[in-house]
Amino acid sequence: MPKPQDENRVDLILGLTEKQIVALMDGLASRMVHDGTVLISEGDFGDSMLLVIEGVVQVVARVGTPAQVLVARRSGGQMIGEVNFVAGGPRSASVIAEGDVLFVEFTKAHMNAVMGADPDLARKLAWNLARIMAERLRNTTTQFWDAQSTHDLTVLAFRRLQAATGR
Repeated sequence: MPKPQDENRVDLILGLTEKQIVALMDGLASRMVHDGTVLISEGDFGDSMLLVIEGVVQVVARVGTPAQVLVARRSGGQMIGEVNFVAGGPRSASVIAEGDVLFVEFTKAHMNAVMGADPDLARKLAWNLARIMAERLRNTTTQFWDAQSTHDLTVLAFRRLQAATGR
């Protein structure tokens, strides 16, 4: 099962000055939700991303189907919904609270205003978002190849079993 990251790290604000963090957070209110609350629904369209402040969320694809899969767990300091925020389109997974979760929501309108007022902040946020998505792509690629290796070993074992039994 995927594990949440180190809770002392806040990916989005790495390298920001205190003044930039204050500007980024100005006007935003944190929200608390409880176990089982759906924060994001797969397939929905949205123009925001969320920063988990405290707690853990599950990122789940294909909710309610036989193919349901836990994609990731995110915890304090981690972003969720950043792919849709940047690229648009339908949400690729649902996000569900695992216990109590405190989070803040960043809309495109808010981020555009903050970034437009401070080009240095805009540059840092763009690099941080790029790094977050690159790290997640790297992790997904590793998981894919691990799964592919497991599949290859399973096929090999099945073929050896077929050869040994003459089937």
